[in-house]
Amino acid sequence: MDSLLVFLLFLLVTWYFDKKGKEKKSPRPQRTRPTLPSQPITWEEAKRGQIPFEIPKIKGAPGSDDLLVVDSEAERAYQNQLARERQAARRAELLAEDARQSPPPESPPVAPAQGEKRGLLTLTPETAREAVVLAEILGKPKAYRKRFS
Repeated sequence: MDSLLVFLLFLLVTWYFDKKGKEKKSPRPQRTRPTLPSQPITWEEAKRGQIPFEIPKIKGAPGSDDLLVVDSEAERAYQNQLARERQAARRAELLAEDARQSPPPESPPVAPAQGEKRGLLTLTPETAREAVVLAEILGKPKAYRKRFS
């Protein structure tokens, strides 16, 4: 009996929401689209200035007075940068000339210290101990080691 009541309640709820979903919604207001000129403007007409709309003034656009001020400042900064680069190149050139003219200083030969052997590896019990200690220090951290349980 309880399951029958739950089933009937379920049917009533679904029927209600089904009816509610089928109700007509109010139509959205349509946007007005801008009207385009009836004939396209040719390039020659645009060059002559025969266009049906006004072009707004844009700050910094080509042909404005603001652009000339910015151009002169940019040109001055560019000239300063070129001058600094020329000075740096001249300094490098002078240093290279000085290096070519003066002979390189000769360094005295270095003799090996007493007891020091010339070679890549010297295997002794001391170096083996150091190798084990360094392997333990520089090895994987305990957190990364595999756990055997």
